[in-house]
Amino acid sequence: MAQRIPLLQRGALVGISDESIAVGARAWFAWLETATTFRVLLDDGHFTARKERASNGRGGLYWRAYRRQHGRLLRSYLGTSGDLSLERLREAAARLTQPAGASISPRRGSSVEAARRQTGHLDNQERLHREDDGSNAAPPLRLRLLPSH
Repeated sequence: MAQRIPLLQRGALVGISDESIAVGARAWFAWLETATTFRVLLDDGHFTARKERASNGRGGLYWRAYRRQHGRLLRSYLGTSGDLSLERLREAAARLTQPAGASISPRRGSSVEAARRQTGHLDNQERLHREDDGSNAAPPLRLRLLPSH
């Protein structure tokens, strides 16, 4: 019998027990430590999240979002278990729903944008369109297209 993959919808994980687990709650982060995959269904889009080990041999475990669209497998880096906020999941869902070649910038004032400012990471589009205010930033969510087999 196939095992059901847990589902995250409306900001809560359902289908793993009688009660749902809210994203961001202590129980959410505890569950992520033992989980290996879950489905995400949000207004912004949908994907399957999988926990993976870094292929370069450095670092530990991290989460990636996967979605098949128009015969192509799309993926986006989500971060470590501690990074998985509802906002981060929504941004990944929206990114994976965009037509090929489209780009999404985080909303001004979002936690991703704030993190980018703190670490000094800006993508080329942000460097061209943003005035230099002396702030720093975190790495953007990246989308990679994988060939279909």
